[in-house]
Amino acid sequence: MSGKRRVLFTTRKHPLPAVFSAVLGLITALSLAYAIVCSFLLGGDIPGRFGAAGAFCTLFSLAGIVIALYELRQPDVFKLFPVLGLILNGGGLVVLAFLLWIAY
Repeated sequence: MSGKRRVLFTTRKHPLPAVFSAVLGLITALSLAYAIVCSFLLGGDIPGRFGAAGAFCTLFSLAGIVIALYELRQPDVFKLFPVLGLILNGGGLVVLAFLLWIAY
């Protein structure tokens, strides 16, 4: 075995819907960060468009979680993007729930 290298080939792949789920999570995280920073800079007096952005972030997060969970159950796929999408979208929902909790 000395001097010989073994090459392991695999049929696993990065699923495109899982990458889409991670992108949805990234969009959610960036949108929420922007809304929070703008709210801070405006002293809490924010226009209604930030509320609409929060509603769209909720929809994006729910869709991303469903896609990520579906792709995690598929055989022979790399788990990087489904797990990343699940973490980003779940974190977005947690942040939105916290913002709603402190608002009321």
